[in-house]
Amino acid sequence: MVILRKLLNRNMLLLTALILGLLWNNAAILFSPYSLYLLAFMMTISLSSFQLKQLLPIRSSLKSIMIGVFLNYILFGIVLMLLAWIFLPSGSPLFIGFWFIVASPPGVVIVPFSFLHGGDTKFSAIAVVGASLVLLLVLPIVYLFFVPKETPVDMIKPLYVLSISVFVPFVISRFLVKGKVYKLLSDYKGKFIDVSFFLIVYIVIGINQKLIINDFQKLLLPMIILTFFLFGMGFLFEKIIKKINISKTRRIDYTLIFLVKNNPFSAVVSLMLAGKTAAIPSVALSIVLLLYLIYFSSTHK
Repeated sequence: MVILRKLLNRNMLLLTALILGLLWNNAAILFSPYSLYLLAFMMTISLSSFQLKQLLPIRSSLKSIMIGVFLNYILFGIVLMLLAWIFLPSGSPLFIGFWFIVASPPGVVIVPFSFLHGGDTKFSAIAVVGASLVLLLVLPIVYLFFVPKETPVDMIKPLYVLSISVFVPFVISRFLVKGKVYKLLSDYKGKFIDVSFFLIVYIVIGINQKLIINDFQKLLLPMIILTFFLFGMGFLFEKIIKKINISKTRRIDYTLIFLVKNNPFSAVVSLMLAGKTAAIPSVALSIVLLLYLIYFSSTHK
């Protein structure tokens, strides 16, 4: 039983998914069309205990959304793009790829990780959904200023990705807040999230196996930038918010909202709007973010 518990440990599952994706990617390629629906499943389960009355008072909800927008777009964007500007020529495809990371919405895994690590799930849910709505303004701005004008663009696909991964789960979860289904989800919510995240990590690493193994040098510089950002700035950010007496519960949420982006979304959008090279930072993010989340899980038990 002890061995089984260790094998089912969240960090062990994520590391196993990473190694499995690098060694054997056949199933990852086969199931990659369904990764978006796994994200949606995770989000639905995470929001199943969230009730609409928790949006009241409206002023409090608006404050949560504003915090989410500030941390996940403004602060994230300023710090990451400053680092990218130091290491990369502005206007290069890789540099543009970082802009698409900035413009992507908060990561769907924020709400599950808030739940798993004792954060304020109500706050994180409102902040993530609200900040995701702001993407409807952010994405057109990025397209107008950073995408070559001759590039043909289908804006329906990124909006579809956002709808399936965030808004549809929010609607479906409204029907799961009561009854036997809710009881089942409540009892096994953590395990459902762990297994779903294992599958998503395996798929993301598996479909990028050739790039990671054969062209690792292309990923190296974006990975260095993102490692410094997630681990270095993440550590500094937590020290600062602890210093100003933010509660432990909110520190978990603030840190996740500041650092975690919807990287499947940024990968899809950057590939569509600016090409393969611009998508490389999003692939690098999938690796570094995974390592950071493992680190986060081990330091926020």
